[in-house]
Amino acid sequence: MTLATKPGFSELFLAAQATLSLCEAKPTERVLLYYDTPQDQTLVEAFHTACLAVGCEVTALRVPKGFPDTDPPAIALAAMKAVDLIVDLATVTWNYAPATADVLASGTRILQMTDVLQENIASRPPSEEVYKRARKAEAMLQGGREFRVTTPEGTDLVCHRGDRRVIAQKGFVDEPGTTDLYANTTIAFAPIETEAEGTLWLNGPLILYPQYCFVVKEPIRVQVSAGRIVAIEDSHEDARVFKRWIEQFGDPNCYVIAHFGFSLDHRSRDISRFDLSEWESLYGATMVAFGANDSAVLGGTNRAKGHADCLLLNSSFYIDGQLVLIDGEFTLESGLRASSKAI
Repeated sequence: MTLATKPGFSELFLAAQATLSLCEAKPTERVLLYYDTPQDQTLVEAFHTACLAVGCEVTALRVPKGFPDTDPPAIALAAMKAVDLIVDLATVTWNYAPATADVLASGTRILQMTDVLQENIASRPPSEEVYKRARKAEAMLQGGREFRVTTPEGTDLVCHRGDRRVIAQKGFVDEPGTTDLYANTTIAFAPIETEAEGTLWLNGPLILYPQYCFVVKEPIRVQVSAGRIVAIEDSHEDARVFKRWIEQFGDPNCYVIAHFGFSLDHRSRDISRFDLSEWESLYGATMVAFGANDSAVLGGTNRAKGHADCLLLNSSFYIDGQLVLIDGEFTLESGLRASSKAI
């Protein structure tokens, strides 16, 4: 389903109903709709009505727009720990905020919709085919120890997983104390922070919270040693923007590789418009992130003031020397290639 125009209440209500069903929302459960001042009220009303249709006890809580990855207000946190499900409709992520782990530890499950266009809420709901491929990829990465990515420009980076868990996003939450991102399909892990080595040519979308999100016009050469950026070649404007973004925090931990993996949603192939969830789910793209990775989900150890997601296009990805992705397409042997019917 592709929507040419912004969906209305009825389309969003149907998507909300399907989402609550996948999240196994029950009439006995308490649901919190958490959102901030910029959010479209139509989306909030669609989820509110869908919760009422299920029979849930639903509360909508509106807060001022905050800074990315900082804790929600204290009153919101108290409410979050008192409910079974949070539908997070805030326009700013708090995924890497310290309080996230406390909320999840209370047993609350969190479905985040940060950076998801309303068109995608209606047109890219959780997919059984994507979910099955994601679980297969999760098992493949969990079974590997050394990971390598290359690109035609000259990227050649190697990192190690150690005993870190691999996370496959599925777009819904059906177990207590879990969190996921709607319309985002990325398989990732937090590598051992001191072991990544090599060169990156950042040649795709850059998501540099909070102020810079764009597709590079010229690839950015980045040198990585002992798990952190040690040099950024700033010979053009895109590279200077990236360098300014990382320097503004005055935090050496922002240079550390946060997570590593790839995306595989066959419905996400277009980078021509500003669409962060499309970019992060981009079929056949490798993602390398920098900065904070000490979230309850990733289980890394790096606390940082910033977090950047960088997509590598036309990449090739190796697991313990075995090629699973070549020039942006999964190998037949990997079992991760989208079916011709899906495409």
